[in-house]
Amino acid sequence: MKRLVSRSVALMCMIALVAFALANRQWVNVSFDPVTPDNPWFAVSIPLWLAMFVAILIGLIAGWTAAWFSHGKVRRAVREARAELRSAQAPSPSPPAVIP
Repeated sequence: MKRLVSRSVALMCMIALVAFALANRQWVNVSFDPVTPDNPWFAVSIPLWLAMFVAILIGLIAGWTAAWFSHGKVRRAVREARAELRSAQAPSPSPPAVIP
């Protein structure tokens, strides 16, 4: 049941993304030059849907990176707790040697 729900949600999201891409096919100029907007030193002409998807992807990567760095203390505490558990465990006794 869980698999059916997740696949149906994924299908609806894919349909929405395709509809968004088809509705926003016009080309836009993307420039990162705020000083001279009439004659930018670097500009690229891409479809609007691609610009939106790239912006979303960059936002996701930035969020994942920020979350990874903010959880550094938790990862360090887990690593130290594991090391403490390993050192606290007594070595298992070896069976006595059988001499024939």
